[in-house]
Amino acid sequence: AVLAEAAAGAAPADRKRTVGDELDDWLRARAGRVKPQTVHAYEGTVRRDLKPLFGGEKLAKLTAARIEQA
Repeated sequence: AVLAEAAAGAAPADRKRTVGDELDDWLRARAGRVKPQTVHAYEGTVRRDLKPLFGGEKLAKLTAARIEQA
C-alpha cells in the first residue's frame, strides 16, 4: 500500500518506516493469495536481493534514482 502511494507521488504517512518493513508487510499480504511456492520464491528474492540493498532505508526517502544505482 505504501509503495503504491509512493509510486503515485504521495508521501508515506510514516516517515520512520523502512523499505524492509514494507517488504515484510507485502510478503505477509501475499500469503494465502498465491501458492506457497510462490511466497517462498518471493521470500528468497526479498531476503537475498532487496533487503541487503534497500532494507534499512527509509521508505519515504527511497527514489527511483537510488533503485537505478543499485
